[in-house]
Amino acid sequence: MFNKIHIWLGSTKKKEEEYYEYFDQDEGIAEFSRDIGVEEYDEDVSCFLPPFSESIPVLDLLKETDINDSDLELAIQKCEDLKLFEGNCIFYMYVLPYIEIKKPYKENYNGAKYLGIYNVKHNSKS
Repeated sequence: MFNKIHIWLGSTKKKEEEYYEYFDQDEGIAEFSRDIGVEEYDEDVSCFLPPFSESIPVLDLLKETDINDSDLELAIQKCEDLKLFEGNCIFYMYVLPYIEIKKPYKENYNGAKYLGIYNVKHNSKS
């Protein structure tokens, strides 16, 4: 059972197909993999939601993830610290022992910023 997730949130102007190219592992190492410092990521524990057509409040984006309700305020505070008040893209990955998102964090992960690690809802993936 997974207990924690990494979350990225932000805004992109890319069309959906171009947005997903960032995560594509079919032709070799994905740009996302390079950005998080691995040769390959596990697609079975990752969730890349399609970008929304318009910006929505960060709370609404965060509710699209498996973040535990008790961590929502922490994530919202992190967004405020990063000057993120709304966005149109969010993606997350369950924490695996062999993937560590190292500092300094990139400024831009396909239009999103790395928020950190948060607790998972109790009824999420196992």
